[in-house]
Amino acid sequence: MRSMGRPPHVVTASIRGPARVRLQEGLVEYEREPSSVSNLIARELQEMAASSNWVASIDQQIAGRLDALGGIAIPGARYQLTMVPLDAGNMDLAYDRVATRMLWYANHDLWSDLPPIRYTHEDLAAFRGAFQTINQQYARAISVLCHRGSFVITHDYQLATTPAFLRKWDPHTPVAHMSYTPFADTSSLSRLPPEVSLAVCQGMLAADLIGFTSQRWAEHFLSCVESIGGEVDRSVGSVEYSGRRSWVRSYPVWVDSTEILRRASSEQSALWAARARSMRPGPIIVRGDRLDPAKNALRGFHAFETVLERMPELRGKAQYIACLVPSRGTVPEYKWYGSQVLKEVERINRRFPGSIRIYIGDDHERALGLLSRADVVVVNSVLDGMNLIAEEAVLVNNVNGVLVLSAKVGCADFLGEGAVLVADPRDVQSNADALTTALTMSLAERQRRATTLRAAVSEAESRLFRRLLADLGRIQVGSRPETPWSPKPVAGLPHGVEE
Repeated sequence: MRSMGRPPHVVTASIRGPARVRLQEGLVEYEREPSSVSNLIARELQEMAASSNWVASIDQQIAGRLDALGGIAIPGARYQLTMVPLDAGNMDLAYDRVATRMLWYANHDLWSDLPPIRYTHEDLAAFRGAFQTINQQYARAISVLCHRGSFVITHDYQLATTPAFLRKWDPHTPVAHMSYTPFADTSSLSRLPPEVSLAVCQGMLAADLIGFTSQRWAEHFLSCVESIGGEVDRSVGSVEYSGRRSWVRSYPVWVDSTEILRRASSEQSALWAARARSMRPGPIIVRGDRLDPAKNALRGFHAFETVLERMPELRGKAQYIACLVPSRGTVPEYKWYGSQVLKEVERINRRFPGSIRIYIGDDHERALGLLSRADVVVVNSVLDGMNLIAEEAVLVNNVNGVLVLSAKVGCADFLGEGAVLVADPRDVQSNADALTTALTMSLAERQRRATTLRAAVSEAESRLFRRLLADLGRIQVGSRPETPWSPKPVAGLPHGVEE
């Protein structure tokens, strides 16, 4: 891990913890946290030999009642869980008005996909108050847990300013901030109130090491911090800002193949796989994602409509099955987008009866069962940090299904050679062309591509924390991170496809 011998003590922090906690008739109940980031952190902490603390949030009222019952303990966990009690009103404001309607939209460049957004004084107040208060609470909780020999890893856009607050109490502990979304380019970031975009960049630059899932997002970040006066050295991937040096690296994230294959072999997944084949005699197209504008389901359905117009022989035979998980239902733009998707699906099904089937809800086994029998899997996100559903589909599919993949997602860096890429996911014709290519592909080509994809995912190892900690250890002693810096272009993308 480090040349200094003993593994460090690790303090890691995320908005969501390993489980959702509820009180039911005075008893503590735990429910699996569906967040892919939380599941990744839990897996990484379980595999580490180092002692560790996981800092996560909990509703303030529930926290008080749990304290009276003796607190929280996750059965079998190899880490200590520290919960930060958050005011429910602050959490709603921070998550909906700031993390989603500002940071998520900017990082995924969703401005052209949504109704016009004008930020008000109330939005800025939510940032200054709720969002910054929560990040400050996290920083304080982290600082209490740190001691000599500790390393800190904060996670994702919800805690983007935590490193800067942490420096007020603890200027010396090595800190990494890992981001799982894309990072906005300068034009998208400029759509935010300047105070917000500046605070986010400064907050992340307080970390010694800043990680992204793709080199492309790292490059975007460097351009943004350059625009606020950071001295960027693109030859080594570092930034000098306000007397501090931060290193920037990409750390691709991979699914837990053992766990995914176990879930896919469940009785429930098998039932859904069998049901998929009994629905219609033609090809099965499957997508599984959150009902989120960034996932681009609407254009995916429009592309399928175009294919049915082009290929009348598929009408009444081809089936497009979508597993959609409701998301952020209190956010106005999400409500609007969800209604648009359902309205358009209803219209397309009137033209081509029964061609699109939608399942609403978070049912992982159902999604895996359907993906296992898909002739085509569609992942056409506008932008995505990595996109784990594409990796899951590659692992579980057993019919040499073709992956139609947006070139704008992080995993295209590694899966692009085996997938049918959609160069411009916002263009319906590009989506339809990729879908047509997948549906008309020869069996031999399907087999070749499926073999390529399975090898890419099966042979990949995440070990995210080990790499972050190894790089922090080298930074601490004045060396460069051992993870190489790879300036553009990204090798995995075909020639001509880049950001």
